[in-house]
Amino acid sequence: MKKNIFTNISIKIKLISILVTLLLLAIKFNLFIDTPNYLYANQNSSNFGGNGKVKESSNKDENKLELFTGKTMGTTYHIKVVMQMDKSDGQDIKNKNKITPSMLHDLIKEKLKQVNQSMSVYIKDSEISLFNGAAKGEVIKISPEFYGVMLTAQKLYTMTRGAWDGTVKPLVDLWGFGTKKEITTMPSSEIIKAYLQTTGFNQIIISNEEAKNIDSDKNSEIADISNKIFGTLEKKSEAITLDLGSIAKGFGVDALSQLLKDLGYSNFLVEIGGEVFASGEKIEGKPWIVGISNPIKGENPYKSIKYDSDKEQSEINQVYHSLPLKNKALATSGDYMNFTIINGKAYSHIINPTTGYPIDNGVVSVSVIADNCTFADGLATALMVMGHEKGIELVNTLENVECLIIVQEKSFDRNNNVHGENTLDQRKNDDGRNVNQGESIKFKDYRSKKFPLP
Repeated sequence: MKKNIFTNISIKIKLISILVTLLLLAIKFNLFIDTPNYLYANQNSSNFGGNGKVKESSNKDENKLELFTGKTMGTTYHIKVVMQMDKSDGQDIKNKNKITPSMLHDLIKEKLKQVNQSMSVYIKDSEISLFNGAAKGEVIKISPEFYGVMLTAQKLYTMTRGAWDGTVKPLVDLWGFGTKKEITTMPSSEIIKAYLQTTGFNQIIISNEEAKNIDSDKNSEIADISNKIFGTLEKKSEAITLDLGSIAKGFGVDALSQLLKDLGYSNFLVEIGGEVFASGEKIEGKPWIVGISNPIKGENPYKSIKYDSDKEQSEINQVYHSLPLKNKALATSGDYMNFTIINGKAYSHIINPTTGYPIDNGVVSVSVIADNCTFADGLATALMVMGHEKGIELVNTLENVECLIIVQEKSFDRNNNVHGENTLDQRKNDDGRNVNQGESIKFKDYRSKKFPLP
């Protein structure tokens, strides 16, 4: 009897030793992906609680790593902050170390409220709603932050030759996106032409006398408004309305990142609906690792997985590409999460502002790395419209901007794998939304000159 007891104890000790060894190896070789990009945009937000949660953990250097989660902008946010403060002349920044995790989360939620008060079309007295309700020629004064976003939007519209346009919401609604109405037939060409007359970002006048000398160099992604310049907006046409949903999450990421920097934090990861900014490092000498999801139409490989800093291998296998990110933003736009079926054909929610029709160029996902997330978010959408050839050509002219464009090609032998291409099975879901049942889908990616390998 005693021998059996000691034998069982010995076996348990050995198993525990093996598990500890495996865990240490995983940490050493950075096997855990921190935040897969485009992970949470369509995830069930009930997993994360209505007002957000704080989860405390620590990295191997025993610097506290706090996790903050919650809901915003119709999606979710996840923020990791290494709670070690920046140093100044060997001293902690005055009073910064008095901020508790609970206090920090309150500041985060307050900042998100401010962002929504500026950019949400669902808040009647938000800045964007006030503009949408304005008459032709009426001058609307906007905050410095919203003015900065509009300058970035103007730059995106100009550099992409209209491929990004923040006024296409009427067309988006026409095709059944952004509304609860199900579209069963295609809009007629006459109706689409009529709706096109209600769009056009060039129908908005963005002005401010003090702002005329702001550097407008094409390589500067966002204007410097540190001197708190207030701008004004004015419509050339009564029918013009704004919806900045394609850059709102990116702006939210930038706003939170700036908040954390102002509070003295230098090592953090901010994610809203899949758009990310990584500052500093997770652990000394170890960067933040982010991933780009496999673009499987109609499926969210993470839909049943709750957020956690340590990812299981099964989840890692669903990542198309992972990369280290430091002091950079990563934003992804794709058509595989949001589309509609009309007469058996899938139509993307991304509308070409020039034609009024959903894009149909084979591009299923675009990821952009840039210095700020507002610009990266908008450019990713624009590149979906432009296609991989013009998109890569544009990005290669920009400084500090890189991109990965994934294109879906024809079906092929699943054993015919080529470097730079990815084969995935795309089968029909229970709801019958996929039309390529049983086929293998060929994805080929195109990368700008310095996009991180492999």
